Amino acid sequence: VGFHRTARTDKGVHAAGQLISFKAIIIDNMIEEINKHLPEQFRFWDYTRVTNGFNAKNACNGRQYDYLIPTYVLAPGKDLAGHDYRIDGDVLERVRSILKEYEGTRNFHNYTPRKHFTDSSAKRYIMSFGVCVCARTESNPTCHVVTV
Repeated sequence: VGFHRTARTDKGVHAAGQLISFKAIIIDNMIEEINKHLPEQFRFWDYTRVTNGFNAKNACNGRQYDYLIPTYVLAPGKDLAGHDYRIDGDVLERVRSILKEYEGTRNFHNYTPRKHFTDSSAKRYIMSFGVCVCARTESNPTCHVVTV
């Protein structure tokens, strides 16, 4: 079966969802039938008919990334309190202000391996870059995290 996907993940990166395209004959209970053959951690949620020339990777007009970061990495240098650190409103606003500087079209050659600053392919458009506080993670209930 040939299929296209909208994105890929780098080693050590996990995706919460993925859009793929493939040729199929539509059958009754298609979602249930496909899910029967998938490992439990993968679920087929829905489908829609597209044109023959549709390519999921080329038709993708954006991606969303969410990163979970323990708040103690944002602790002021000398006040490294480890897992007990809780981010306060001032630090949170400073992080938001810094992240805002990355919004828009920017040259990210410094973050792109082997790209020269004059290479136009190093330019990226970031629609929004925000941060919100999550109370704790399931795996470590004492460690507070932020989602970036």
